[in-house]
This record gives sequence, structure tokens and C-alpha cells, in this order.
Amino acid sequence: MLVAIPGSGGHVGLAHFFLGLASFVKDCGMAASWSTAIDIGHRYSRTVAGFMSTVGNLSQVIAVPVVTWLAMLAGSRGHPNWRVRLSFYAAMFFVAAVCWRFVEPRRRIIVYSASDHEGSN
Repeated sequence: MLVAIPGSGGHVGLAHFFLGLASFVKDCGMAASWSTAIDIGHRYSRTVAGFMSTVGNLSQVIAVPVVTWLAMLAGSRGHPNWRVRLSFYAAMFFVAAVCWRFVEPRRRIIVYSASDHEGSN
């Protein structure tokens, strides 16, 4: 959907619609990501969720200078091409979707000992 925004032909309303639709679709996947943190982490699900949040925020810190550099590289001197940011974020969403194919929520990251299970009754 983010790729469709540059093809909106200068229609600002259509570009806003596609941007909002892309954000909505992304937010639809949030429940799956948090439930995966619960499935993987079990007792330590808050730690897994915190790690996911930290990595996501760090990626945004890194993305800002990368997008700025790409815009300056794609544009002419003194006139950066900011349309490249939409392609960058579309590519990042695609990479994230590919990475999710390799996540196995049934595989625990913590293996409990027998003594851990005795106290849970």
C-alpha cells in the first residue's frame, strides 16, 4: 500500500487514504506480535515484549538518518527526493513480513526445569 502512494498522481486525499490504510493494516498485526511474545516468553513474556519494543524503537532511530541520506542521494543537490522514504518503509515492511515467516511461536526461548513446574500447581 505504501508503494501505491507515489502513484496517486498528486491527489493528496488519495495519498492520505493509502497511508492511513497501511497504518491500519500494520496495526492489525500488533495482536499477533504481542501474543507471540507471550507464547515464546511464557513467564518472561514481559522481557520478550520489552526487547521487541526496544529493537523497534532503535530501528526508528537508525531509519531517520538512513532515509535522509537516501533522499539526498536520490535527489539533486539542495533538493532531496523525499518520495524515496515511502519506498524505504515499504521495503522495511516487506523485510519484516519475510522475517515473521521464520518465527516459531511454539518454540520456547526458556526451557524450564522440573523444579520450576512443581511450584506452579
